[in-house]
Amino acid sequence: FRISLTKKEEIVLDFFMGSGTSIAAALKTQRQFIGLEQLDYIEDLAIERFKNVISGEQTGVSQRCNWEGGGSFVYAELHELNQKFVNRIQAIDSNDELFNLIERIKTEAFLDFQVHIERIANDDEDFLALSLEEKKDVLIQALDANQMYLNYSEIDDASYSIPDDVKAFNRSFYGEDEES
Repeated sequence: FRISLTKKEEIVLDFFMGSGTSIAAALKTQRQFIGLEQLDYIEDLAIERFKNVISGEQTGVSQRCNWEGGGSFVYAELHELNQKFVNRIQAIDSNDELFNLIERIKTEAFLDFQVHIERIANDDEDFLALSLEEKKDVLIQALDANQMYLNYSEIDDASYSIPDDVKAFNRSFYGEDEES
């Protein structure tokens, strides 16, 4: 992120936020910002960094822009649907664990329409002959990639059990009133 390439009224968008360097510089230079990160280290690195920036830490562009601290940010996570199964599949260490998870996937996951999960679940010889890692790959591919996270339009669907305070936050974030 180069300060000279943006104006204060512009929004800095960082699709791969990592440790938050670009977003920290945006905050210090009075830009609005949106940072996205998919990896789990977000709370340990970027969120802690933003708290320090708001408290007035003096690294990076702080001296050049007379940074004294202040500001705020909103941190939000997407509600996982199939992504929770991807995480569980990746953590599996045995075939027994895998087949136990397949039973949950059959009833709870969103599957690709071309997948016949019963074939896998009913001792398919080709599937059984695969290594554990290959079986895990097959299962991940069986999940509908368009259903990794909950779409905002589905937030009121009772089957997802989204708490009322989370719904209220989302509505306020999108500038909608409670009646929408």
